[in-house]
Amino acid sequence: METEGAAVAEMDRGARAENDVARSRILFVSQGLTCEGGIASVARSVAYALDETALCGRMRAVDRVLVNDRAADPPTQPTKGIQILAGANKLRAVWSVWRLSQSVGYDLILFDHIGPARIMTLPLPGISSRRYAVFIYGIELDNLKPGTRAYRALLGADKVLTISLYTASRIRRVASETASRIVPIPLCVEPARAARWRRNVDEPGFVRTDPVALIVARMDARERGKGHDHLIEAWSRVHAEMPEARLWIVGDGDDRPRYEDKVRRLGLEEAVEFLGRVDDDTLGDLYRRASIFVMPSRQEGFGIVYAEAMWHGLPCIASRDDAAREIIDEGRNGVTVGYGDVSGLYEKLMGCLRDPELVARLGKVARAQALERFSYDRFKHDLIEALALQPGNSPKPEN
Repeated sequence: METEGAAVAEMDRGARAENDVARSRILFVSQGLTCEGGIASVARSVAYALDETALCGRMRAVDRVLVNDRAADPPTQPTKGIQILAGANKLRAVWSVWRLSQSVGYDLILFDHIGPARIMTLPLPGISSRRYAVFIYGIELDNLKPGTRAYRALLGADKVLTISLYTASRIRRVASETASRIVPIPLCVEPARAARWRRNVDEPGFVRTDPVALIVARMDARERGKGHDHLIEAWSRVHAEMPEARLWIVGDGDDRPRYEDKVRRLGLEEAVEFLGRVDDDTLGDLYRRASIFVMPSRQEGFGIVYAEAMWHGLPCIASRDDAAREIIDEGRNGVTVGYGDVSGLYEKLMGCLRDPELVARLGKVARAQALERFSYDRFKHDLIEALALQPGNSPKPEN
């Protein structure tokens, strides 16, 4: 009877939550849906999930203010709601959020980044009383200091949506006051990308044969934690033993010339190829053709590229010093190594490149896990459930 009562209570809570969502009108404030990078990918998945939820009647409407998107290249309009493009004009973005919040009276304002959420700390009439939620990715916590507007915006959020348990634990250390409001929502492979890639990912008879490692990451001189330096150094040893092996480096940034110079100095011009930024179709083809995915990073709040690689049946080599350890199931869908351990990285690379059967076995598990753990349907469920939390559960601290 106790079990039956608990089940009934759970169903009742679910029904109340769904009714809350159905009555809601939400404002989604995003850095932009047409931008590049992981945060924009998350924003597109969020926008898609909210739009679908409104379309099926579980929300009244979802409006958007997109900070960096421009009228010359606009995202698709929401099905039920309005959309304002601020065109990288921050004052216009602030004005739009404030004006809409006053005229519409949203049940919740959802920010895809702590940057735009700082508007909630401005001395604008009525803004501080609004309920809001904010996504936190992890890297922004490096510079989050008490007393700053970003820190106050974090403290004031009714819900803090994190992309991993690792990021959630970092937030608790930085701002313990938010602990009861943190909701981890692991990411998904972006649905539009999955739809494009699905055409080729299961091509009948396709077999990976060439020993190729792939990394997909920006090359930013201010954020040298993706592991490019260590990977290039390890690849020098790989090349000495396996000259036919290739390393494909996808991405761009102001640090790319330094990496290219390093490759030349190590005599790896024939073994390492810099491919720059690529479109979705090309990226999908690279995932499909590579043998392994490797990004020995120390700064991943989640690491959506691991999920994308696994979705393509690629085993991953990652650092065990960030959120990758939540994604990589050691010895089943990939392997991990300590950040900065060049010798260990070389050994992991050679262990995979020398053993195609191991790569195939790890890749099969990776693909199966990706379809389950990083699916869009699971992400949408988690997001909508988080947004359905009752108001007033977490009183805001004083700013």
